Amino acid sequence: PTAFLDRENVNNVFHVINANKDRTYLIITHDVRDLLLVNDYHLLSMDNHKIDHEFNKKTFENVNRDNSFLHYFAEV
Repeated sequence: PTAFLDRENVNNVFHVINANKDRTYLIITHDVRDLLLVNDYHLLSMDNHKIDHEFNKKTFENVNRDNSFLHYFAEV
């Protein structure tokens, strides 16, 4: 949802998302900064049509970043 948006408007998008706690949003992103703007999330990663990694916000933010999968999410 944030492709081609400046960071100010990205913040606006996630402000709306966080203000609507009764809704579920499906967000597909490659930008870990987007995840940091969401109050709560559940992250799934797929490989070969199967879920190969699954994290909630707490687990994802506390996991070892040297993990072979997680290094793709290193902050820039």
